[in-house]
Amino acid sequence: MLANVAAALATAPTAPNPQDAPKQPAPAAPAPVAPSAATPANAATPTAAPVAAKGRPDLAGAWRSAADGPDPFVQLVFARAGDPQAAPWSLMLSLPLGGIMDRALEDASVVEDRSFTASTKVGGATIAFAGALAADGTTIEGTIGIERGGNTQQLPMKLVPTAIASSITGATRYTAVLEAMGAKLPMGLTLADAGDLGWVGSVDIPAQGLNGLPVIVDRSDAGEFVVTLPVGTRAVMTLKPAEDGSTLEGTFAQGPISAPIRFERGDAPVKGTLRPQEPKPPFPYTDREVTVPCEEGHTLAGTLTIPDSARAGQRVPGVVMLTGSGAQDRDEALAGHKPFLVIADALARAGIAVLRCDDRGFGRSTGDAATATSRDFANDGRAMMRFLRTQPEIDPALCGYVGHSEGGLTGPLAAMADQDSGSPVAFVVLLAGPAVTGAEILALQTKRILLAQGIPEEDAVAISDANRAALRAVIDGAEEAKIRSLLVTLLRLQREAAARHAGVEAPSVEDDGPEIDAVLKSVRSKWLLEFISHDPAPTLAAVKAPMLAINGDLDTQIDTEQNLLRIEAIRREAGLPVTIRRYPNLNHLLQPATTGGIDEYAQIETTIDPAVLEELARWIRETTLRAGADAGGAAGARGATGAAGATGAE
Repeated sequence: MLANVAAALATAPTAPNPQDAPKQPAPAAPAPVAPSAATPANAATPTAAPVAAKGRPDLAGAWRSAADGPDPFVQLVFARAGDPQAAPWSLMLSLPLGGIMDRALEDASVVEDRSFTASTKVGGATIAFAGALAADGTTIEGTIGIERGGNTQQLPMKLVPTAIASSITGATRYTAVLEAMGAKLPMGLTLADAGDLGWVGSVDIPAQGLNGLPVIVDRSDAGEFVVTLPVGTRAVMTLKPAEDGSTLEGTFAQGPISAPIRFERGDAPVKGTLRPQEPKPPFPYTDREVTVPCEEGHTLAGTLTIPDSARAGQRVPGVVMLTGSGAQDRDEALAGHKPFLVIADALARAGIAVLRCDDRGFGRSTGDAATATSRDFANDGRAMMRFLRTQPEIDPALCGYVGHSEGGLTGPLAAMADQDSGSPVAFVVLLAGPAVTGAEILALQTKRILLAQGIPEEDAVAISDANRAALRAVIDGAEEAKIRSLLVTLLRLQREAAARHAGVEAPSVEDDGPEIDAVLKSVRSKWLLEFISHDPAPTLAAVKAPMLAINGDLDTQIDTEQNLLRIEAIRREAGLPVTIRRYPNLNHLLQPATTGGIDEYAQIETTIDPAVLEELARWIRETTLRAGADAGGAAGARGATGAAGATGAE
């Protein structure tokens, strides 16, 4: 998704990168991390269920960072399949600060069942773990090494035995809605008594993409629970259970934020956890894992989805998917949704192949995104296009880009470069794509998001103006002192408005505190500097390929009036083919929405409105059919015909 500097600066207790701000719909909640597949168990009340003695003879079982241990919080689960004496070890990692939940570490090496080494990649960094079981079996001590750009940082690691709450008989499930600073955040909490290991638990927050986040649980002699969420600025819930265990009531505190919270016991899923559009078999297509080489030397790991109709020797049209801003995986997973997975399924069922990849430096892709700009991501898209066109099932003349949000900016950039190099694409699709500079987008985005949250228009306008002033200073290369002063003003305005809306006292802002330092560094990043100053209009007026632009009127991040209508005007003035599809009740993710607010994304079960998926497939089929016919190539026409099924002209 496109950046929202104002959201990044709002009432969040930490200062996230503006690129990732739209993925943080609730400022009082932990920073977002990738979801896992864990599903907590449910039962009536927490009951004792001994799992293991505190001292262990080997590494087997779950281990987590000690409550008083150093950051970052880590959970490791060691296991053996089959013969416990001969079977190889497997190791699963949860590292919330790195966005990792239940990731298998395939290079793990265990020596004599008591010491280990393992590593994984997070963004452009390599995280290496090394540790050994203490003689009494009560702790694992070692180091966490973080290597990035040739620099390595060594951090101490101390792990203690734990258990997975959802695996314990008698685990209890609770749900709540946290209301803080004007936002509503559905949450799930699982608690279990693990005997000698004490109480254990996990938390689900769909809006943050959290499912099965391990938490630290303490219980006082009076029966009160203290639950610590080990993400970013640690959040702490202090909860008192009802006598019958049916409720847990208390406070949620994180940084300067404190709010009441009440959990109720029950089996109902947390609102926003159901995803009915995620693909289910039978699948009339094949998914192929691929590695795409890039000119800069890094590689992109991805999935090529090939319709079964291509197996008969007929080549089919192909699509390269381009993600929005911030680190994204190949499914563009966010808020518990997987939009690109749903799109790939819909297009493949319509006879169109789809290539989608993890962003550089994310997931299984290599490279470093820290200094990359939109043009760099466009170059990655071009590498994906070159790869796609070489696949035997794909008609190279019938390929195009489909980009969402920032992908609607990088798609035309990639298509323009392809056109200039003599390899034009057959089409370009912009899903909530921009048509004005990032500075213009962010100013209006700020206002619309705040209005959707219920902030009075007077406050929203003042904050939007302050946002515009801060970005203008960044673009103009103003001195650091001026930019810092404008950012402090912006942050204070936001916190005061949110506090008034919530009826609480506004958290303070330190002029020279680490929070402002972090935000100042972020707004001067290479990516943001290019984004806020780049005007997409010249590229939109030069790409000759047919273009489809889709937007929803409830999109609070890429405003329809500001962007979609301008795309149409630019294309028509240039005499270039364009199709505009405007949907009245859809948000930035093209979901049916009520307000368009970011906090709705996870709560809406629909990932993408079916009408959008149908229109996307229909337009690509008809566009490639015409392209094949115009080219006069029998093979191209046959490939397009194999994918076509809808009728009607633009």
